Amino acid sequence: MSSATKAVRRFQSNRLVYYAQQADDAYWHAQWESRLKRSAYAAALEGKFEYLDHIFERWLPKDGPVLEAGCGRGQIVIAARARGWDAEGIDYSEETVSAIRKLFPDLPIRSGDVTQLDVADGHYAGYISIGVIEHRQAGPEPFLDEAYRILRPGGVGVITVPYLNPIRAWKAQRGWYGSRTPDLPFFQYAFTADEAAQYMRKAGFEVVDQQPYGGYKGIIDELAFVRPFLGAIKKAPITGPPTRRWLNHCRYGHMLALVVRKPAESVTD
Repeated sequence: MSSATKAVRRFQSNRLVYYAQQADDAYWHAQWESRLKRSAYAAALEGKFEYLDHIFERWLPKDGPVLEAGCGRGQIVIAARARGWDAEGIDYSEETVSAIRKLFPDLPIRSGDVTQLDVADGHYAGYISIGVIEHRQAGPEPFLDEAYRILRPGGVGVITVPYLNPIRAWKAQRGWYGSRTPDLPFFQYAFTADEAAQYMRKAGFEVVDQQPYGGYKGIIDELAFVRPFLGAIKKAPITGPPTRRWLNHCRYGHMLALVVRKPAESVTD
């Protein structure tokens, strides 16, 4: 989130709501612009994912095309292709897509609306959506309905959303966030695991796995006083690696990854 507008959070209708600024094309391009240079893709070009390596390796099919819907600056598409997936991306920021194409002319990305994709039903074997569906104030249904349509029977999606983790839930129950709507645009929701799963099932998916991730941000956003201590442990040569592994998988993650599957077609006589 841009530092220009600090998010104001409210707990409304049993959901944590972030107000800050409109998550439009201009906003997202501003987020990616400073990293739209080839040096910023070094890890991706080596096939490295920042957080979700173990989930992609376990669940994401390699026997068909995979779409990242809302691919941002394209680093996940690049990493996935380096690891053997037939991955492509789509993003609604035409300016960002144009900049990526200048860096990687052969990368299969395009601009478009991820709720209205120009592909046939069941076209993709896999679907990736990282921090996208929470930005529609009316709800995530159009994103999920389209994801369901374009996945083949048995196809798998990895969809992530901000997480109403146990620390946030504890604070919300005690009124720490307040409930009055501020004079700011809606930015995003944070979901409980149950609520996120309900949306997936409503769209027709089976939920086969749920994992929080991004624990460092999930903790320091809520308990700022631990930032120096946790940061020092995270950087230390001995404690750093196990601490980073714990933070990536702990229940206090900033984000929640859901692995969903479109049910296979029933076999009839």
